[in-house]
Amino acid sequence: MFRKKLIEDIENTNLLFSNLKWALPIDGLVRTPFFDPENPQDGYVVFYSEVKQEYGIIKFNIFTGEVLWTQSVVNGGYGTPLVYKNLVIVLKEFDSIAAFSKEDGKFIWEYRGCGRVRSSLNIIDDKIVFSSSNIIYFITEDGKLDFKIEKENSFFFGTISLFNGYLLTMYTKNDALTQTSHIVIGGLNLDGGALFEVDLGESYIISADTSGFFLSDDSIFVSCGEIVFNINANSGSILWEQRISGIAGRHLPVVDSNNVYTTTLSGNIYCINKKSGEIDWIIETKEGSIVAPPSIFRKTLLVLADCSMYFIDKVTGRIYDRKVIGHSPYSAITIQSNCIIVGGGEPPAHGLLQGYQVSADYPDELLINHFEIGDIVENNELQVLIKVDSDDIENIKMFPAVISQKEILIGDRIGESKIFSFLVPLKNNNVKGMYCVPLKVTFKSGLEKIEPIIIGLSSNNLLPSSFKLNHLYRNIQQSDYYNSGAAIAEFLFSIYGKDMKQDEFRKIIDYIKERSKWKDADFQTWRLVLKRALSSPATTLEEFIINEEGIE
Repeated sequence: MFRKKLIEDIENTNLLFSNLKWALPIDGLVRTPFFDPENPQDGYVVFYSEVKQEYGIIKFNIFTGEVLWTQSVVNGGYGTPLVYKNLVIVLKEFDSIAAFSKEDGKFIWEYRGCGRVRSSLNIIDDKIVFSSSNIIYFITEDGKLDFKIEKENSFFFGTISLFNGYLLTMYTKNDALTQTSHIVIGGLNLDGGALFEVDLGESYIISADTSGFFLSDDSIFVSCGEIVFNINANSGSILWEQRISGIAGRHLPVVDSNNVYTTTLSGNIYCINKKSGEIDWIIETKEGSIVAPPSIFRKTLLVLADCSMYFIDKVTGRIYDRKVIGHSPYSAITIQSNCIIVGGGEPPAHGLLQGYQVSADYPDELLINHFEIGDIVENNELQVLIKVDSDDIENIKMFPAVISQKEILIGDRIGESKIFSFLVPLKNNNVKGMYCVPLKVTFKSGLEKIEPIIIGLSSNNLLPSSFKLNHLYRNIQQSDYYNSGAAIAEFLFSIYGKDMKQDEFRKIIDYIKERSKWKDADFQTWRLVLKRALSSPATTLEEFIINEEGIE
């Protein structure tokens, strides 16, 4: 469902501009917005609160940013939710989906799958469709199972689509000979039989809310590792494949009539000819690690990179505008009713949901310019100067908590000018990078407007961005389907002379989860639970229980 909101009016040959209409601060990581097909003014977004360790759902007006209701739900899966009739259906816990009333946010029902959920939701034949581990579920409007498709030794993830009476989906398969995981595109009958399977190669899942494939003109466009594929959706034959620089499989590409557009974890933006598979143009960004798919609106390609939303002429590859967004590890640029809605800010604690109104002309800019002095992480403070294009401003407030111990700063006006100065005390644990810092501009009329800026911090210490520990670079084999994490733990223990078997470590993990009685224990497995298991001297479950009883 969410893929439809990544493209809009793609045959239009006009470039677009936009103006920030509203911005909603959210204390969490803002994910991909989604919308009500029956009420186009209503938007929804899920965010993850690191402090509360839970998901939150917000219903909002897309034109004003007004919050209509909020609801909490136990955190867990990855995938974009949807609105169906009177229901808002989201991912819940480790293995479930849950339905809430779109009118007031009240909980209605939940359905639990068999394992980890890593798929976006879809509606197929009036059924709510999602995958959980190796099963695709078809759920009725009242939360009951209609039927399911099961595939052994597989793990479904990403998007699920109905095409010519059969399902198109993605999953992993384990190669028993090489003990490696391969990504597969499958055409599946509704009884689970495979019409075709396309092995895209060895890879691992980097799941996100926007993982999957894009379906256009009887072709499946999908990425695996550093290769983009065009696959015939009727036969499964590969029409072309193009190797690019950087991993593109974390999220899906987008497609218009002529080209395929994709972004990579190395910070590159690609335009690939849809018919030939040849690369038309490439843009290399500054910050690197683009983790969201691009979007297409008219002749404009929209890309989240460098703490910004870039506006790119999709034909020439020339960037002609940008807006400050922040960082969006689990969001995407969505388009609804001539508005652009996107989540950004600085997760995990300083999220910002933003709404832009689209126009054909370049809008007047309130902020003309800003610059920083002393923007080094080793410094105790930096100065920021803001120049505005208005005589009617009462004051400007800055919210620099992402880089400072100060939550709010009020700018000092330089004389009677349109320049405001801020002295920002810096945290002593900042790292170099780009940061989205919101400003709140208050006009003499009482009107307020939020305008984000980018503050870039550099470092005097030239440390490597990564370092390879060769003595830890080995082939690690897991002894069971669910023992990947336990296999890594076994290997690390062996480095330091501790004899821990995978099966025993997995028993300890499961024991801690059961005893914790946390609703989100599965979500916390490799964070809080693993930390507790690794810190114990025990090598068996029995030893662990004895040690725990001694502590208690």
